[in-house]
Amino acid sequence: MEINETIVTGRKFRKCIDEANKLWQRISFWHKASDCEFDDGKTAEEKVGAIDGITDSLTDTSSRIAASAKAVSVLNQAVGTIQTATLEAGTTSVTFPGISSESMIDIYTDIFGVNPESATFNNDNLVLTFKAQNTDTNVKVRVI
Repeated sequence: MEINETIVTGRKFRKCIDEANKLWQRISFWHKASDCEFDDGKTAEEKVGAIDGITDSLTDTSSRIAASAKAVSVLNQAVGTIQTATLEAGTTSVTFPGISSESMIDIYTDIFGVNPESATFNNDNLVLTFKAQNTDTNVKVRVI
């Protein structure tokens, strides 16, 4: 026997349960994730069912945990930021605040061959040490 049916979405109804007090119930139709089918034929359970939760953590390595909007915002603010400073003539170090030892960085100078001799971290500050230069040197650090 063939069944003709139409799929109705976005529907709800109310049922009066107490006329004297004008008390109504709002009834909505809900279904299981395995019943919700997307245009590509997959169910909601197949698409997002493997996610075990959402976290603000930037260090969680589970492939079953999704990043929260807060965590993504923190990453977006950190990725691709460029800080600049000037290594003044005769000095040997320059400090970049807010760059932790967990960061991946690229270091650039405006004078070819001038590279830091060391990079250390002190309370989320990156300290680059150079040989003393005769002229001011522009230094850029890009957080990747």
